[in-house]
Amino acid sequence: MSLYDNPPLEDLNVLPPCLLELSKMLDSHDWFYVYSDDHRAYRKGADERADINTVILKCKDKGLGDAAESLFHSKVPDILR
Repeated sequence: MSLYDNPPLEDLNVLPPCLLELSKMLDSHDWFYVYSDDHRAYRKGADERADINTVILKCKDKGLGDAAESLFHSKVPDILR
């Protein structure tokens, strides 16, 4: 594995800072915000999702795109897959 390869998520003993930040964001994200009747809840969820996408791009810039995508998909609730 070269320096520029994306390490598999399970091979990381300690998450790099951008993946740690992403993990925390995903753990607290309201995955069902799109179903809310309350516009404030919807707006908050949409803003969180935009922030999550920004962090994923930041991870991709650091060469951790595959790990970020894997982490994202591992946190999506089964019912939304």
